[in-house]
Amino acid sequence: MAFTPKTWVGRSVEHPGRIKLIPTGAENEYDVERSEGEVYNDGDLVSDANMNGLEARVSEAFDDIGLAYVVLGHYNTLTDLQTAHPIGQPGDAYFVGTTTPYNVYQWDVDADAWINVGAISGPAGEDGEAATISVGTVTTGAAGSSASITNVGSSSAAVFNFTIPRGDKGDQGNQGPAGPKGDDGTSFVVLGLYATLTDLQTAHPTGSAGDAYAVGTSSDNTIYLWDTDDLQWVDIGNLQGPEGPQGIQGPTGDQGPKGDTGATGPGVASGGTTGQFLRKSSSTDYDTTWGTVTLDDIPNGTTRVLHNITISTSPPSGGNDGDIWLQVEA
Repeated sequence: MAFTPKTWVGRSVEHPGRIKLIPTGAENEYDVERSEGEVYNDGDLVSDANMNGLEARVSEAFDDIGLAYVVLGHYNTLTDLQTAHPIGQPGDAYFVGTTTPYNVYQWDVDADAWINVGAISGPAGEDGEAATISVGTVTTGAAGSSASITNVGSSSAAVFNFTIPRGDKGDQGNQGPAGPKGDDGTSFVVLGLYATLTDLQTAHPTGSAGDAYAVGTSSDNTIYLWDTDDLQWVDIGNLQGPEGPQGIQGPTGDQGPKGDTGATGPGVASGGTTGQFLRKSSSTDYDTTWGTVTLDDIPNGTTRVLHNITISTSPPSGGNDGDIWLQVEA
C-alpha cells in the first residue's frame, strides 16, 4: 500500500518552555518541573506507539514501491526540488523541509513525479550525561521591567542568573504589635580622622569590635564602624548633636604686639610761612602749595568761605557762633 503521511500536531501552551525551580533543601540544588500555564493542545507525543506506527507505515510504503533509494541532498521546499530536478531517476531521493525531521521525496517512475515517502530518523542515540542546574545571581530589576533568566553556564552545567523586577509599592499595612526589647547595641569609640575611606582602609585593613573612624574633614565627616560579621568598614552616617546654647563671653585677651610702622603718607606739603593757606594747584590728589589770600582772589561782589572764615567786600550777614567775617575795601 502507498505511504500515508501523518499530520503531526505540536504542543501549544500559554508559556512555552517555562520551568519552575523547586528547592530540594540542599544548598544550590533544585528540582525542575514544567510551569507552562494553560495547555491549549497536548499535541502528538514522540512516543513508542507513534514512532512504531511511523516505522510500520514507512515499511509498508517501501514494500509497495519495492525500490531502495539514496538521499542525494536537501531543499527547503518541494518547489525548490522540482525546479532543480524536474526529472529524477529510480532510487533518487531528497530531503525537503526547513526543520527536522525532514520529509523524504523519492522519484516515482510510474507517476513521473516526486513522491513524499515521509520523514525518517536514525536509531536512538546513547543516553547523555545528566545535566546540573544551579542558581548564580538574583538581581532586582526596575519596576515594570520584564523578568529574565540567563544561563551563564553550559547546556550540561547550567548556572541561571535571575533578574526579578521590583513590584509596585503596596498599601501600608496595619501597625503590628510592639516587639520585645532588643539587646543593647555595641558602643564604639572614634579613634581618628582620615580624609577618604581609601586612606582609612590603607591604614587599617582590619579593625576590632567597637573601632570607628571619622572620614572627611573635622567639620564635615562620616563615621565608619568596623563590621565584625562582614569584616569591612561600614558607613553609619555622621554624628552631630543638636546645637547647644551660646556660652558665656570669655575674658578679654592680652593686647597683641605693636604692628609694623606703615608707609609714609603724602601729608601736608612742606614749606609755607605763618598766615598762609594750602591752595590746590590742580585736580590731582595731594597736589597743593602754600599761598596767601589777596584781594585779587576775591572778585567784586563775590564771597568766598574758607572753613567758617569769610572775607568779603560786603558787610557781614548771616553766620553761626564762632564764624569770622573780614570785610575789605573794594
